[in-house]
Amino acid sequence: MGFDGLGHRMTTRFTSLIAAVVILAMGGCSGGSSSPTATLIPPGGSQITTLNAQQIAGASVIAAMQSGEAGRFGAPGGQPFGFNGGISTTQPKFLAAQPAFSMSTVPVGPVTIDCANGGSVMISGETASPTTLTAGDELTLEFAACMIDTETINGSITTVVNEFSGDVVSQQFLVSTSATYDNFEFSGVNSSIGINGDVTIDIDSLSFPVRSVTVTSESLMLSANGRSLNLTESSTNTVFDESMSPVGYMIDSSGHLTSSEFSGEVQFENVVPFVGSGDERPASGEFLVSATGDGSSVRLIVLDNINVRLEIDSDGDGAVDETRDTTWDEIL
Repeated sequence: MGFDGLGHRMTTRFTSLIAAVVILAMGGCSGGSSSPTATLIPPGGSQITTLNAQQIAGASVIAAMQSGEAGRFGAPGGQPFGFNGGISTTQPKFLAAQPAFSMSTVPVGPVTIDCANGGSVMISGETASPTTLTAGDELTLEFAACMIDTETINGSITTVVNEFSGDVVSQQFLVSTSATYDNFEFSGVNSSIGINGDVTIDIDSLSFPVRSVTVTSESLMLSANGRSLNLTESSTNTVFDESMSPVGYMIDSSGHLTSSEFSGEVQFENVVPFVGSGDERPASGEFLVSATGDGSSVRLIVLDNINVRLEIDSDGDGAVDETRDTTWDEIL
């Protein structure tokens, strides 16, 4: 389970599937779509008011967290993220695939594997060495109505290793990868998530069990339960402390956002990083959302893992016009 920016709890079944797929594909297999599209809204002219501040704050937090989630699948073997915009404590299953990736043969696939409850995933790629990650190593996963219980996955993810040093077996390493999402969609009973675009993922695990994952993108289109979230110049850094039980996390994010939830463009940033643990929502942190049109803003102050406070500046003069106490559930 993992904290989810949409207010749901995601299962670990997808995590387990990817780990199994990578292990099978990289362990010696050799051989010779559509999702919701985000609607772009022209930037400029946005205004944050007491009427729309809560909606804009919620959309921005979800976008910030989901931009970090794109790193979950785009690194070799996957990373310790909960899919919908939060934190997962399932990283051991995902990271179990890391050694399998490093022990791969050349080339990989293409090979098609049946999913547990219908559909399939095709794996293909190429690696330079059977003993380590190497710049240029590439892996593509193509999902076709891949069903796990009540959850369905479509679309593709392609990952290329840019740089690597260290040892994946001991989990002490530095790695930089590029990942491309093409009509990637994960849908279940309570949620539907889509990702389109390119991200760069930088992982610093030299101080393991403390691990830093940074996801950056020039342009990333997300969809979440009918919402379009269109990010530009985004960067999300998540630091995990796996010596804690449950796993501790700290999230620091920034970027520009347009969305079907509001008109115009806003800019968001963590003034103070979100801090929490396990599958709980952040227990501390501050998050500022500013309109590009007139400087109006809303500041989200985390009171605890249940309650938050909104400070709304609707005229952009720097003074708080309304303070509103609410909950994470209401925001998200």
